[in-house]
Amino acid sequence: DGDVRIRVMGLTTFTNLRHPGKKYVAKMKMAQMKKRLAKKVRTVRQEDPNALLVVSIHWGPENRTRPTGEQRKIAHGLIDAGADVIMGHHTHVVHPMEVYKGGLIMYSLGNLLFDQPSTLQREAALATVDFQKTSHADGTRWTLGQVSLHPFYREEKSKAPTPASPARAKSLLQRVKKLSTKMYGTMFKMEDGRLTWELSRP
Repeated sequence: DGDVRIRVMGLTTFTNLRHPGKKYVAKMKMAQMKKRLAKKVRTVRQEDPNALLVVSIHWGPENRTRPTGEQRKIAHGLIDAGADVIMGHHTHVVHPMEVYKGGLIMYSLGNLLFDQPSTLQREAALATVDFQKTSHADGTRWTLGQVSLHPFYREEKSKAPTPASPARAKSLLQRVKKLSTKMYGTMFKMEDGRLTWELSRP
């Protein structure tokens, strides 16, 4: 059929507020993710093998321009377990991105709405992700086809982000492109004020 099912799992590694006795958010320590979260992802994938599975994680040290080795190991384990997209946030700055075994890992897309002062903290990115549907004997599969990264920036006196100026866009995109290639071998290209990655065809 033509339906697209998207399953989303979300959790955080910490919370700023404390409300004893109230479990209002899914929380898990980084050390627990390698086994517990991967197990949950594997279960969801077995229950719904044809869905797109997105895992959203609030994680990572603040104000670093790249993820930790532990984050990368966890992300790879979640893709191996069946996740299609890892969507990370919390660090307040934009991180490089990685395509791993056909899965997309966005370690952090920066601050879209947060009134922090530094240039790096006022940068943000929106990502558009296209998947392609392929049919197999045991059902439908979704293959990552294209990823586009669109740069945004919040000016000092503004409360809302807007598309980044050409100069700011170039600076942000070049940094993400360089780190994505150097650290992960994921090759993006710059075109029309954005970064794109596209599945290679034979």
